[in-house]
Amino acid sequence: MKKLIYIFIPICFLCIKCAAQTKLMPGIIKGKRETFSVQRIERKFSDSPREIIVTNKRNKYDNGLPVPKEPNFIRMNPKDIHLDTIEIRKVVYRVMADKINILKQNKEKISIGMVFKPSGSVVDIWFTLNENTLITATEMERLDNELRTSIIARFTGKQYLKYEAIPGNIIPPVTFQ
Repeated sequence: MKKLIYIFIPICFLCIKCAAQTKLMPGIIKGKRETFSVQRIERKFSDSPREIIVTNKRNKYDNGLPVPKEPNFIRMNPKDIHLDTIEIRKVVYRVMADKINILKQNKEKISIGMVFKPSGSVVDIWFTLNENTLITATEMERLDNELRTSIIARFTGKQYLKYEAIPGNIIPPVTFQ
């Protein structure tokens, strides 16, 4: 009888822990302090797995970036945006440390997009994930907060000073393999 209880109690705790995780379903998802919008990405002519895009409600430029009002406006060259992609990868792996093995088994990946101020600090972040991801809203919140505080972009030239917001869509996906 004691053996049965010792087996049953850990199973109950495991079930409760799993049920407490918030799956990232399309709609509005709340973390501990932040609110996220989750949208399904529709790809009509693709055989790749279905994906979702996760954005923080505090993102400033979800409805588009402001365009400088200068008459001779030239878009910023992606080669002039410098990011420490190794640091981004370290942050992702640190936040997901408890789930690394499971994420590797599922061959999951996270694509990250960012928008920066001319100072290099992060203004907006969005994430693209597999629709059936094992990553929860709480983990997304931690990842969002840690990336905002630890990642700073550097820019070459003076052109970036004319921008209010600089898109940084040049980040390679973080793949768990």
